[in-house]
Amino acid sequence: MTNTDIKLTIDFLKSQKEILEKIKTVCILSPTYELSFYEKIFNNIEIKDINSWDLNKIENFKYNLIISHNIFYISKNPQLWIDNVMNSCDYFLLQDILKRKRNLYSEFCETDHDSIRFSFNNHKYYDGETFNLSNIKYKIINGIIYDGEKNEFDNQPKHFACLIGK
Repeated sequence: MTNTDIKLTIDFLKSQKEILEKIKTVCILSPTYELSFYEKIFNNIEIKDINSWDLNKIENFKYNLIISHNIFYISKNPQLWIDNVMNSCDYFLLQDILKRKRNLYSEFCETDHDSIRFSFNNHKYYDGETFNLSNIKYKIINGIIYDGEKNEFDNQPKHFACLIGK
């Protein structure tokens, strides 16, 4: 995750004023340094990581909003993870990768289980297999696509953030 991811995702979330007013309980999945930014917006934040929530399994957690930054790209089954998250919340803020080459030879980085890229019906930036978020059974309320920060392997990465509701 980069500073650009955090800034643009938080700006996007703040623009969703009608929904923000409804948010009382928040869960952030495996946060790194983004937690401090969300603490300026929300008072009641819980943290769930791989030790407290295996996203391959359904849980009975209940939140108004669950936030994920650059986690779903490691999923072998993004639909299952989305279903399990949506079972536990009203809204899901998903920020992840559309296209980002993460090593010299491949789009993916093997050391962190990097395994999927995302797309939307009219927005596919990676030439290989993607998970099309336009086909999920939940409503994509709004979203943004933006240029990710360049790295030594990719001069034109594309990232996204979208707000999903039931």
